[in-house]
Amino acid sequence: MIASIKCSVLSVRYFLVIILLYLPSSIWGQTIVLVDPSNTIYQYDPIHCKVLPLFTLDIPEKIQDLTFDSGGNLYGLTIDGKLIEIDLNARTVSLIHSFLNLQAFTSICCDNSDIIYVTGSEGFVYSYNLGQQVEYYLGDLGYLPAGGLLVYQDFLLITLVNNQFIRASIHDLKNNRVFKYDLSKEIRSLFTAPALNGKCERNATFGISEDGTIVRWDSIGNVVTMICKLNSIFIGSASQYDFLPDQSLHIQSYEVYPSDCDTSNGKIIIHSANISGQCFYSPDGINFQEDSILTHLGAGRINVVIKDKNDCLDSTWITVTAKEAPKIDQVIIEQAGCPEKSKISVLAVATHGPMNFALDQGAYQPSPKFSPILFGPHKVFANDMNGCKDTFEFSLKNTLTFKIVKSIIRPVSCNKNNGIISIQVDQGRNLNYTLDGLASQTSAEFINVSRGAHQIQIMAEDGCIIDTTVWVGVIPCPVFIPNVFSPNQDGLNETFRAYPDTGEEILVKNYQILSRWGDLIYQAKNFNINTTEYWWDGSSRGQQYDSGVFLYQIDLEFSDKSNQSYQGTITLIR
Repeated sequence: MIASIKCSVLSVRYFLVIILLYLPSSIWGQTIVLVDPSNTIYQYDPIHCKVLPLFTLDIPEKIQDLTFDSGGNLYGLTIDGKLIEIDLNARTVSLIHSFLNLQAFTSICCDNSDIIYVTGSEGFVYSYNLGQQVEYYLGDLGYLPAGGLLVYQDFLLITLVNNQFIRASIHDLKNNRVFKYDLSKEIRSLFTAPALNGKCERNATFGISEDGTIVRWDSIGNVVTMICKLNSIFIGSASQYDFLPDQSLHIQSYEVYPSDCDTSNGKIIIHSANISGQCFYSPDGINFQEDSILTHLGAGRINVVIKDKNDCLDSTWITVTAKEAPKIDQVIIEQAGCPEKSKISVLAVATHGPMNFALDQGAYQPSPKFSPILFGPHKVFANDMNGCKDTFEFSLKNTLTFKIVKSIIRPVSCNKNNGIISIQVDQGRNLNYTLDGLASQTSAEFINVSRGAHQIQIMAEDGCIIDTTVWVGVIPCPVFIPNVFSPNQDGLNETFRAYPDTGEEILVKNYQILSRWGDLIYQAKNFNINTTEYWWDGSSRGQQYDSGVFLYQIDLEFSDKSNQSYQGTITLIR
């Protein structure tokens, strides 16, 4: 428990007794201080990698981490969430605030606006405004911190267990990126100090591992380099270099212009500070250019790297977004069971002007409605004024509640229009039937139908329609074929021929006369049955055949393309 002491001005504050061991004058310069597990404060010399003990806090609570504010005031964070201010002149410690004690607190840091950030074992992140004296809960980091914490502009850099860093946005902790570093020990504290690399004078990020090793973290390539090994173990640190303006090469700010949908036309304009002169800029750390405008960028995270003539580098990750494309939320299908009646409505939203719509391979149209829609899979498209588009796939299933089971056809007789069509459906619904587009009827039977193809349409009460085509055949007209003829030049029965019952145009496709032993005597093909030519007159190749019995084969094709063959014997009489 932190003891309270009354001040001479009668104001009551909480004080902690400090045993002052040593306080050199250099503490008032740009100081880096460390704290060990026994609450002893040390000054760290980054040039010689040495520590000098300053004083020990004689308090029961364990100090986990330290930070300076922008005015150079030193603060500590205890494991149970107490924020204390360490007055180096008065050699006292004051209780400033107590955070909600839901975790073991491990880390603290302060930004240039004197807002303090803390986190702990459960990953809960809080802030405390020193000026307004107000605490805020920023959220759950979603990872387990290891102890190190620094503020860079609008994001936090935090060390995690299992040798990881996380770079998380202060405004949205879920907007983060995790880095894995290669080190045998976990980094328990972070601080800023001069890089001391000779040609690239700038501040760098340093850490203290759990065994007292000082390491440097380079964000370019995520490289951790061991600097030196201290003789003691330290759990927290604070550096006044956190608040000094960086005079070396660095990215000050940038402007981001989004890309158009799937195209790579995004743009980043970099504003940099460089005391050494000319800068070079790269979107990938490989290809550099003199122009600070990076173009032809697709949507995604871009690792922007800048360098100067001394090959000093700075980098940051910048996200290029794509202009928001239209979004098809739903396709509403109406009267899905009737293709000729079915229609769809496309529900979509766009942030860039009006949209046009297309169905499958069809042309674009301003209306989101389409009809009719056939059974099967389909794809709809929506695009906006920027050419951004979205697609949506759907399928129209066959849900018709009736179907044709069977069609019974009775052919016409000869040339008469006496055919019959009878349609059977699978349900006894109220249906209307139409033949060849004529007047509809409730009967499923059509009579006095001519031969040939006919279109049947069946319509249900809900407007659903089934179309089908049926073929009405024909029973061939009778053909008279005599069994005797007498080619004796008297003008009667001079040829052996077939006689149709009507004047129908019939094609004689094949006409053969054979001897009783099967020898071909005479043949003719493809002639009209009503012609007087081509019929056999009892001779062949100049030879007159004597009276006798012969065989015949006659193949006919009627006007409806039906065929009929006739075979028999014919008696020739002289």
